Amino acid sequence: ESIMKIKRLRNFIAEKSSVIYGVAYNSTWKDSELIVFFENGSTYRYENVPFKVYSKLRMANLFKNKSVGKTFIKEVKNQPFIYTKIEESVK
Repeated sequence: ESIMKIKRLRNFIAEKSSVIYGVAYNSTWKDSELIVFFENGSTYRYENVPFKVYSKLRMANLFKNKSVGKTFIKEVKNQPFIYTKIEESVK
């Protein structure tokens, strides 16, 4: 298996968000996906999201004066990323 085909998974739990439970980021040399797990149990997959967007979400989670939800709206929801609802889960 070529090393270029290996996916890298990064994730975190959104400790301060009342809307977002957690975020996962998968990437290969040619594509990427951001998976957002919401507190209401729904999960969405966003295609071709740059790593810098994931980094902004992660940084918002780490700093007290930032909001993961507001960062998500600005950097993901209000952008033209293709998205798919991938799962309905029970918490």
